[in-house]
Amino acid sequence: MSENLMKVEAPTLDRSVDHDMAMRRPARPDGMNGRSPKPLKAAFLAIREDLERRSREWVTVAHLVEQNRLHLAAAEIERDAAYKLLAEIVPTVEETARALKSAMETNKDSDVPGDLKALFDNSDRALERLERVASDLSAQLAWCRSTWEQYSSTVEREKELRAQMLGNRGA
Repeated sequence: MSENLMKVEAPTLDRSVDHDMAMRRPARPDGMNGRSPKPLKAAFLAIREDLERRSREWVTVAHLVEQNRLHLAAAEIERDAAYKLLAEIVPTVEETARALKSAMETNKDSDVPGDLKALFDNSDRALERLERVASDLSAQLAWCRSTWEQYSSTVEREKELRAQMLGNRGA
């Protein structure tokens, strides 16, 4: 029976010694004083999650900047092609207009007016082509503008993230 008592009393004695030792221990420099490290672990977890979130945000913005840069380049190429077509059709429109005007002036004074149907048809075709090119150019310009606004917005977001990062370094 004394063996049973010793087994029961031994843990109690150990617990008592642990308690006394804990009470005699000097205060920890980190201020934990015997508390569990769970708040510290939670703080590190929060920092890790914040860093992971920021890292994902940086990667996303970097991908968006590159993607928007490519879209902007494509939009600029299409816009430039539309302007090139405009530059090509404007002289044709002017030429057909001059030819028609000249023929009309010449035939006004004539007793037998000439047949200007072919000149009117040429001028009409040139103007229709000009209208298509102008419509295409308007669409290309709208696409270029939209792409520019997306690109610009993404670059601004990148600048904000960079400023936050640099601001947090000093904190």
